[in-house]
Amino acid sequence: MFVRDLGKQILKASASFFALAVVGPRQSGKTTLLKFLFSDYRYINLEDSDTLQIIKADPRGFFSNVSTKWIIDEAQEYPELFSYLLGCIDNNKLKGQFVLSGSKNFLLLEKISQSLAGRVAVFELLPLTYKELATSGDFVQKSIWHLIYGGSYPGPYHDNIDTELWYKSYMTTYLQRDVRQLIRVKDLSKFHLFLQNINNSYLVYAGEKT
Repeated sequence: MFVRDLGKQILKASASFFALAVVGPRQSGKTTLLKFLFSDYRYINLEDSDTLQIIKADPRGFFSNVSTKWIIDEAQEYPELFSYLLGCIDNNKLKGQFVLSGSKNFLLLEKISQSLAGRVAVFELLPLTYKELATSGDFVQKSIWHLIYGGSYPGPYHDNIDTELWYKSYMTTYLQRDVRQLIRVKDLSKFHLFLQNINNSYLVYAGEKT
């Protein structure tokens, strides 16, 4: 597991704020980090349809145990949830009771600003820095161009996956799940071509530097 620099800041904030929010792109390591930092918390993912339906049926009852602390992943999937969380926070006054995470940053931050302003500390977790990459016991030092082209998402390094295949798959799911919903792209092929042109421009630049 990689040691994330943001971990200490998140833990420190949990002693002062009633809620925390960690945003960032999919697969940047949010869930792994939060489960590690808050191993005694109850974890739920609102992209799981069964869990979401149970909560929607009785949100007050679901969060009724005032001593339970929660990691709520993809919290933006149930916007109405935030008003219930606000009630729990104001009634319980339990520091660090809720840790929210989400990959759709704009949606999650919008709901936080509407309901939890002043009660929540917000952090952004991006892919690995070089320093964080080097914390892995099996890390092999690579050239700067290899790291730039291969990216720094934890998955390919942790699971020894071909980076080109991983990013192609990531791009496809990202376009289908998030971009289409957030900005309502009508022609995904044109958006994909736009991203491909950016990648090709980088390859030309990198070739000139090597």
